[in-house]
Formats: sequence, C-alpha cells, structure tokens
Amino acid sequence: MRAHIITIGDEILIGQVVNSNAAWIGERLTNIQVDVHGTSVVGDEQRQIMQEFKRVTDAYDLVLVTGGLGPTHDDITRKCIVDFFKTQLVVDEDVLNDIKKFFEVRGRTLTKTNEDQAFVPQICTPIRNPRGTAPGMWIEKDDKIPIGRQCELLGISRSGWYYKDKGVNPQDLELMRLIDEEYNRHPFLGTRRIRNYLRGLKEKDGQLKYKKINRKRVQRLMRLMGIEAIYPKPNLSRPDNSARKYPYLLRNLEINRPDMVWCTDITYIRLARGFAYLTVVMDWHSRYVISWELSNTLDSNFCVSTLERALMKGKCPDIFNSDQGVQFTSEDFTNVLKNRGIQISMDGRGRAMDNIFVERLWRSVKYEEVYMHDYQTMQEAFEGLKRYFEYYNNERQHQSLGYRTPKDVYLNLTSEPNANILAA
Repeated sequence: MRAHIITIGDEILIGQVVNSNAAWIGERLTNIQVDVHGTSVVGDEQRQIMQEFKRVTDAYDLVLVTGGLGPTHDDITRKCIVDFFKTQLVVDEDVLNDIKKFFEVRGRTLTKTNEDQAFVPQICTPIRNPRGTAPGMWIEKDDKIPIGRQCELLGISRSGWYYKDKGVNPQDLELMRLIDEEYNRHPFLGTRRIRNYLRGLKEKDGQLKYKKINRKRVQRLMRLMGIEAIYPKPNLSRPDNSARKYPYLLRNLEINRPDMVWCTDITYIRLARGFAYLTVVMDWHSRYVISWELSNTLDSNFCVSTLERALMKGKCPDIFNSDQGVQFTSEDFTNVLKNRGIQISMDGRGRAMDNIFVERLWRSVKYEEVYMHDYQTMQEAFEGLKRYFEYYNNERQHQSLGYRTPKDVYLNLTSEPNANILAA
C-alpha cells in the first residue's frame, strides 16, 4: 500500500504557516503501518492542483488531501476533486456535527459558509480535523485498505463505523422538560415525589399520561440533567476529589462595588431534540452578565473560554467565586485566575445560598426566556439567549438595585435609585 499526502495552500507553499495537518495524518498512517512514500505542497491554483492529482493518482494507491478546504474564497480543493474524479458533493453528517460543536463551544455564530464545509466529494472519506473545522480527504483507488485500518486512522472504533445515532428518546425529552419545570417550582422535591407528580399528569381526555413511570427512570433523567433534591440548583458541575479546593471568601463580606466579586455557574437548557448547558460570568454587586457561552458538553473548555472572554473586556475582579465542580477546580480554569492575581473562592459543598445571585439569574432566564420559546436547535437557543442577555443587562430593572439595570450599576451610569419608579 503506497500512500501520498498532498497539501494545498499558498500560505504553506511559501512557508508562512507550518504544515501541521500533513504531519498529523502522516503520523497516524505510520501508526497503522501504511507507508507514506511521498508528500507534496501546491498552491491555490486550479491547474497546478489538477496536474498534481494526475501525477499522484497514477503512482499511488492512496491519496490524502489536506489544506484548501476552509471557508475562504481561495479554498478550491473540493471543486478540483469533484472535477478531476467526476464525482459530486454530499453532506457528511459527522463533519457537520463537528463543525457545529466547534462553534457552539466557542459561543460563535455558525454561518452558511462554515456549514458548507460539511459538503465533501462523494468519492472521499473525510478525515475529521481535531484542530479546526475543515476535514482532510482520503481517496483510494480500489478500496485496498481494510475497514479496521481506516477506523484507526479516522480515530473511531470499528463499531462506530457502522453505528447510527438514534438520538434521545422523544418521551425522555418530554419528561425532562416536565421535570425541569417542576424542579424550578419546587427544588426540594426528591425522585419519589417527582415520580408521583408525573404519574398524576393527565391527557386531555382525563386519562393518566405517565401512570407507569417508575422511580428509576426519574432518577436516570435527573442524573442526566444534573439535578437533585434538597439542593436548589442544577448540580451540573461534579466535584473532582483530587483537585485542590479553595475556601469560601464571601462570608460576612460587604460587596459594595462592581468588580469586587465575579461569580459563575452552569445550568441545563432544554431543546426540542436534546439539551445543552449554559455558563455565565456575572458581577456579583450589579448582577451584570459579563460573558456567557452555550455548549453541548460539560467539559471545562467552554467554562475557561467564558472566563477568558470576560477578562478580555479589560476589567478584573478582586475575588472570583464558583462551586466546587470539576470544571472550576481544573488547573486550566484556576490558572487563568492565579495568573492575574485573582483570589479564588468556592462555595461550601451543597450550599446553594453561597452563590445565590447566579441561582436567581437561572430562574429568570428559564421563566422569562427558555420556557417561553421551546428552542428547536442549539442555534435557536444561542440566538434567544443572546437576545435575552442583552435585554437583561440593558433594560431589565431590578428591585434590589433600586429599579436600575445591571448595566447602569456596573458601569456607574447612575449612582442613585430610580426615583420616579420608587415614588410610584
């Protein structure tokens, strides 16, 4: 089996950037004992690319193409593959999901141009890119590489090659929606009483809708959602027992100015066909939401990204408060704070009142935005939450702030309560 790697891009040809994708693919090929007999780099010029395809496909069994697959105007690799091999572009769902996740984790808007990167030539097997959104392309002439070896290169198990995701059970999603609403109304209810609540719900004809639901199912769904009774907050951030814990620094502390204390937390956001997680960084004194992100995973990356974006706005708190979840005790997260000399404060285990203002924010977000719109997709949720946080910061008046907005207090735009509203 003779393999050749073609990298396309003027910036690589002139040495402006390092050819890291080709190095990564070459290493993976070597690991599965596929011999890489050659590599080449060509610029973003159609005639050169077509000539290189002709030269390489005549001499090698396997061709791997990287570069020139991004969203910019000069990325013509896919068009050249389609023209040379007389094939067509089709959507690869795995690549599309990777692209969506890449943007969701970073809280960025996914454009049609980015979505179009999921169109791949039908003759190719995409090599999913761990460093970005543009996939590599695997082209073989006679299907000579066994599926097992292809799976090794693509970084998936053999069973994953055949697996088709069934998605979340629609009834489970409906139950999670009902549990989420009841939990926000009565956070002290345990799994038995939640089960009894669900069993008591009726159809329009008066028939019991969930009379056979058992406690184990309720427990499973509540674990998936990250909530438990006698703890009035979603317990989404599980503690890492090996990580360092920090003391709670806010007890008896008078917080009387912006940027004295910032705080953070994570909550569950329901979608029509799944769910997502929302995190914020908020100024304690003014209730101003400094930054936020939406993610479909609970790893620490989106929490670190939210914190970094908050600090990039030019201000820095004296103290940063969070719970003891693994996302916030991770070194990636705490090092960002330590490097800026910020004191770290963490809630006591199971003490929801230690971070009460974020808890109140979650209640407002859900009752004033999430429950009213029933988002169908992550993109809808992102747009809805973006709209809500703009309203929350700039227009929503808080009684506890003297009927001023969080923005007014955080930026010291008004120093006195709204006298007209108070007088009324």
